[in-house]
Amino acid sequence: MINVASLENMKKSDLKACSLSSSKELMFNAGSKCTEVILKRYPYLKFVGIVCGKGNNGGDGFVIASLLKKHNIDVNIYLIEETFSENGKYYFNEALKEGCNYSLIHNLKEFNEDLIIDCIFGIGFKGEVNNLVARVIDLINSSNKEVVSIDINSGLNAENGMGNNIIRSSLTIAINNYKPGHFLNMAKDYIHELEVVDIGINLIDEPYYLIEDKDLINMFPKRKNFTTKRDYGYVGLIGGSINYSGALRLSSMALASVVSGAGVVKLATIKSLANNILPNILEATYYPLSEIDNHLLFDEKEIEEFIRNLKVLTIGMGLMNNDETLKLVKYVLDHYEGILILDADALNALSKIDSVCLKNSKAKIILTPHLYEFSRLSHKEVSEILSSPINAIKNYCLENNVIVLLKGPTTIVSDGNKVYLINRGTPGMAKGGSGDVLSGLLTGICCLNDEIVTNVAKGAYINGLAGEKAAKQRSEVTMTPSDTVENIKVIIENILK
Repeated sequence: MINVASLENMKKSDLKACSLSSSKELMFNAGSKCTEVILKRYPYLKFVGIVCGKGNNGGDGFVIASLLKKHNIDVNIYLIEETFSENGKYYFNEALKEGCNYSLIHNLKEFNEDLIIDCIFGIGFKGEVNNLVARVIDLINSSNKEVVSIDINSGLNAENGMGNNIIRSSLTIAINNYKPGHFLNMAKDYIHELEVVDIGINLIDEPYYLIEDKDLINMFPKRKNFTTKRDYGYVGLIGGSINYSGALRLSSMALASVVSGAGVVKLATIKSLANNILPNILEATYYPLSEIDNHLLFDEKEIEEFIRNLKVLTIGMGLMNNDETLKLVKYVLDHYEGILILDADALNALSKIDSVCLKNSKAKIILTPHLYEFSRLSHKEVSEILSSPINAIKNYCLENNVIVLLKGPTTIVSDGNKVYLINRGTPGMAKGGSGDVLSGLLTGICCLNDEIVTNVAKGAYINGLAGEKAAKQRSEVTMTPSDTVENIKVIIENILK
């Protein structure tokens, strides 16, 4: 796993590092490491323009300018204003001694350099850019030049990945650690490639964790010969209605659940869907539920029998948002004691239930909302969540004793203590049914062991890999959730190899 540092963690760690070394030395280290990356990426570089702000990010730019000049590369420094931090002023003078040119950027019409380096704002930037900087950002984005942003793209909030005027980079070089804003929300639309350089700052607080391929090694334990299907866990899915008959088929996958680790898959849905469901569930067992008006009619005895002895229970996919679903969710929260995954209409029902039901439940609860579902659950405005998504999720988890998987361009998984980021997937997965596939996959993954929050994060990673593979086979436009399903098995087989 790769460490990702919150701004608070980074600030405290930076202050500690400065007490052991010096801020001037750290600035040089940052500029030097970034220069190494730039020279490696662009070996034939001749002419560079570096746009610098008045803070320490501008100071990093001055270090880069002087070092590039030492490699016989011509450098133009463009200042937003002729104001400097203390260390920035020192390295600005060093750059001038090396022979770098500088000017204020106010009247610049176009860039003639081969490469533009963005050092306007660092990770401390919040809010909106002023008119001058907005014009400069537009000028950079319309230049058709290669652009390298130092630490983070100017205009992009390093905590939440939001912004109004943001530089679009060919490469962003994160200093010492990735930050949440490199991945969340709008970030992927502005960062083409991302690389991190280590400048020797040790993090004081526990970081967030970015899942990577090697974290999946040994994820699936070797199956022993002396076992039966009962040893691998019974799992159950409850979902479906006439209006959303495909939801349970996608989620059920006896494909995604069985090959992901479960021993037996049980599907429960209304009787009138039997002819729709049965031809597609060769590896699962079917449990008919009572219905009214082509959707679930809650029957306590049926649900009591169905959930008995289940290791993992997942409910919600295609159930309909109505009182019968509400009764089902309440009952399960009160009576089920295994791993409980609530998705789709189960989340809509949960948003109407007193949170005491969550806190008092004996189940180990996993919620899989998208942004708007989480807004309803947490009773927070979408804008408030977007401004601090990780803190919003952590607080909700701690208050309600749950695990949350928040779907998005980068998925966030947390139990309130650990935070995992899953930077896999494709915009082609932003289609109805993709969430149903993920829920089915997680149902099987959660059978593996008791490391539930980690398993949820790894399951989301596998789902993202499968979606990426589907997009390569088809396209982001034409791929479907069932294409993702087909590739889950391939991804897991690759892990096992």
